[in-house]
Amino acid sequence: MDIQFEEIEEFQDLYLKLAQIGCDVEFAPLRIPVGMPVTVETHRQAILFALQLMQKRCDQLKQRLSEAYDYQERFKPDHIQLAVHAHLLDAPLAMSRQQFLGQACDLEQRRLVLKSKGKQFPLWAFWFGDDEIPKNRIALNSLYGDEPSFTGMFCEPEHGLNGDNAKINSAYFETLDCLFDGMQGEQDIYAWNPDCTEYLNHDDHRAQRYLWTFHQRDSDRIIVILMVSGD
Repeated sequence: MDIQFEEIEEFQDLYLKLAQIGCDVEFAPLRIPVGMPVTVETHRQAILFALQLMQKRCDQLKQRLSEAYDYQERFKPDHIQLAVHAHLLDAPLAMSRQQFLGQACDLEQRRLVLKSKGKQFPLWAFWFGDDEIPKNRIALNSLYGDEPSFTGMFCEPEHGLNGDNAKINSAYFETLDCLFDGMQGEQDIYAWNPDCTEYLNHDDHRAQRYLWTFHQRDSDRIIVILMVSGD
């Protein structure tokens, strides 16, 4: 039986802040029906529902483009149909909170490891708030480890982040607070096969693609997380 989720639309101010710093991660927060037990199947159906929302957004973009004068004159945008391969959503990988956050996030002190914005150490990173002196340097190639993490997704978009590190650090933890309940308590987090949707296709075969779901236990929502990062 298909689950009738409800799209949660109260985070527009947060999305605007993330767009301003150049964060490429997309979120689809969904309300779970009252009394519905949350299982792996609930997460799977949340993805299918979220992909319907992505199709709707693509259709709305096409409509806006077709109504624009320049596009009417020069282009005839094709309909974009985002095929979904639901059979590829049968083997998610469970993630721990530590795997989700990665090594570059200090949840207790609410700070990230971020690339230096100064001229003295342009090829190094530092814990936010630490003095940028030699003993505090962290090698850039060790920032996010070999395993993908939400922190790496957030901080490493294809074209880099805009703004100073205070703004980036603040936006990151505001995202954790708003969407992920501050990562308090217990969570169920899954990584899924991004091949299930053409929405995550990329011309560069080396691009990193992510499709995750997040549920804070005892909450009434699931967050679907999507990102494509070019090499």
